[in-house]
Parts: sequence; structure tokens; C-alpha cells
Amino acid sequence: MGGVAHVGHRLTFVTRSSDAEQPRAAASIADIVASALLWVVQAIVGVLSVPAAAITVMGTSNCSTFEGDGYASCGGDGWIRAAVWTGGISATILLIACSYVIVRRLRAGHRASPMAALFCVAQLVMIPIVMVIGAQSGPV
Repeated sequence: MGGVAHVGHRLTFVTRSSDAEQPRAAASIADIVASALLWVVQAIVGVLSVPAAAITVMGTSNCSTFEGDGYASCGGDGWIRAAVWTGGISATILLIACSYVIVRRLRAGHRASPMAALFCVAQLVMIPIVMVIGAQSGPV
């Protein structure tokens, strides 16, 4: 940050030392603990998103491979695989990104728990998304 000082008839720019030379504030213990707990919750929710995708196949509808027998035609299991992979990959990516952001913010002396909570919410949003993808298969 710089400023302008008026010296006589000239304007002189006054500069401070860069922020890199300023000592960083230490992150609070409560923020570190809250961030770690939210990270663990996100990991658990991420692990649960995979079975949530897989259980969409357990509908009560009967299906049949015969035409005209009154049952719905059987769906393919490709949607189930897509839902499971989407749940697993999204959980992994969100967990890695959350870890990176938490460490980065804590090292910079900023609060990390709000970002950890945001990633936790994003992981919770993934559960209905993978369930909808899995439900596209219909009865199997």
C-alpha cells in the first residue's frame, strides 16, 4: 500500500513494506478444529453418496423383458454405474479441493471453517444429484 506525502512543492510517494514481510496472524485453535471436523463430516457424506446412488435400483416396481405383459420394461444398469462413478469422483474432487483450500487459508491466517462448511454443503447437494442419475435406469 502506498500513500502520497506533500513535501514542499513536490509530491513524494511513500511506500510501506510489502505484505509478505508482515507477520501472519495465527489461525485460532477453534477454527482449526472446526475445519477438521467439517472435513471429516464431508468425507463421511462423500462415502455415503456412493451407496445412495446404488440404492436407487431397489425400487418396488417390477419389470419384465416380455412385451405386453403389463410390466414396465427393464432399464439398463448403465445409469447406476454412472451415478456411482459420479458420486465417487465428485466426493474425491471435493475432498481434495476442500483440503487444499483449508490448508491455504489457515497458512494465510484466514478463517477456514466457513469454506469447509461450504464444501460440506456442496457434498450434501451431490447426494440427490447422484440419486436422480441412478433413478434414470428405471426398474432393473
